[in-house]
Amino acid sequence: MAICCWRVCSNWPTKRGVTGFGALKRTHIHVGDWDQMPPKNRYIVWEGPSELCSLSGFIANGRVHAHMTASDGERTMGGHLEPETIVLYLCEIVIQIVEDLPLRRVMTEDQLPLLRRR
Repeated sequence: MAICCWRVCSNWPTKRGVTGFGALKRTHIHVGDWDQMPPKNRYIVWEGPSELCSLSGFIANGRVHAHMTASDGERTMGGHLEPETIVLYLCEIVIQIVEDLPLRRVMTEDQLPLLRRR
């Protein structure tokens, strides 16, 4: 799913917002391990059908930064969308072009990638 977003948007010169929902076969996310600075990514793979309850984020300079929440009815997980997430049979995603979005990504002294106004 994320691979699709990257392929579609990698050559667009403007920034995009992304939102969506659907049904997943595999959920692959990463979350920050906040016990240390800078935090390290912890990757979670959840095999089996789940409901993509929400997807939101943006695409800038060909890179997807989206957060998602998924549930199988018994448990729920959320985190950053990873390319190895697989759609089961349906995923509806809206990609909106946002002109003149005055944001850029800047690394802090702690190596955290933060958005700042241009």
